[in-house]
Amino acid sequence: MPVLERLAAEFPEVTFVAVAGRSDLGSTREVAEQLGLDRVAWGYAPDLWDSYGVRGQPTAFLISADAKLFAGPWFRITDEPTIREGVEELLAIGG
Repeated sequence: MPVLERLAAEFPEVTFVAVAGRSDLGSTREVAEQLGLDRVAWGYAPDLWDSYGVRGQPTAFLISADAKLFAGPWFRITDEPTIREGVEELLAIGG
């Protein structure tokens, strides 16, 4: 999450979202507050996990403005260079 917070500050034109699916709304809210998520939107949506085939967390992927999967899913890839590169590629094509 710290990586996403930094990237969200660097790329304000991109919406970064963290979605829990193996918990409950109360626990998700508590973790979001502990992490101090200011720029990353968060929520709880197990149906979304099913829609994208997410099997565990952290899983990251990029979705274009027209709701198409652009890159990923990346399971347990949370390094800043990988995610930054994907965001830059998506922005370069106007996604």
